[in-house]
Amino acid sequence: HFEKDLRWLDLREQNWLHRPFQIGLIGITSSGKSTLVNALLGEKLLPEKVRPSSNTLVVCEQGATLEAVVDFKDKRKQAEVLVGEEKIADRLKRYGDEASNPKNQEGVEEIRIRSPRFKLDAGTVLIDTPGLDAHEHTDHERLTLDLLLPTVDAVLFLTTCKSNSDQKISEYVRRAQEAGKQVMVVQNMTDSVVPKLGSRGVVFQDRIQVLEGHRQRLQKLLKPSTALVQCSAKWALDPGHTKNSGLDQLIQGIRALRDTLAPRVSIERMEQLRRRVADICRQENANEDPAQRKQRLDRELTTLQKQAHQLETRYAHEEMTLRAAAEDAQPKAAPS
Repeated sequence: HFEKDLRWLDLREQNWLHRPFQIGLIGITSSGKSTLVNALLGEKLLPEKVRPSSNTLVVCEQGATLEAVVDFKDKRKQAEVLVGEEKIADRLKRYGDEASNPKNQEGVEEIRIRSPRFKLDAGTVLIDTPGLDAHEHTDHERLTLDLLLPTVDAVLFLTTCKSNSDQKISEYVRRAQEAGKQVMVVQNMTDSVVPKLGSRGVVFQDRIQVLEGHRQRLQKLLKPSTALVQCSAKWALDPGHTKNSGLDQLIQGIRALRDTLAPRVSIERMEQLRRRVADICRQENANEDPAQRKQRLDRELTTLQKQAHQLETRYAHEEMTLRAAAEDAQPKAAPS
């Protein structure tokens, strides 16, 4: 009856024991999430420009050697271990493309990639999620917002410098913040930003000024405390543009976010457990037949009354024993 809940608890235990700090990478479809993950991995492993991505989670972390492990929802199916850049890229394209794995028919639960070139600190785990707002793929949104969001310690929300989805982005960010998550917003694709020209080709705003305008436009829709970083994942993968990609600033921001949240992580995880158990109890009480519930409560009351009687009897006996011992300890008067 509680198999699903026990499985959730087992997964939380596994994740929290081996993943000290978890960041969920969330974003609108076509915001460049796979490209950013590849930039942080230091090599092109995930398929890029896929619309939409498959209904799977990709977990990235540091490791001694490059490998990927594919876990399946059917636990009778053995996990697939992939070694080598070409083999990993080939298999991830199969599992991470809706065209080759529609509706996740392969039954992939999670893909874990470990790499010595992963640019985030050891102990920091990045979880890539299916894109939001994908047409006819509400299952992707449910996986990201309903299942993953409650389990991560912080959120990296990826968008672009375009303004057409600002309002939708602010709604998603607000939902994550209402769930108690610290959010860092990343405006990707800064490589596409060019100077704004006036009449006769005169530069009205240079590229830096245009980027600042994009930052201020989105910042107005977010809480003042929401961190916002700009970068180009595409440039981060290009040795000639890495320095100007903004990836270093993003990594520094993630490190600062982790250091800020570190004291709260354990408390938040305990709160997740408390909420889950409370939800289970509420659900069970709602589903229980009133007559059966009364019988159960009557049995519990009877048990409590018996325990109370046993305790009273035991304490009364102990009190008599202590009183007798105290009387024996009193000095006796000498006979006259």
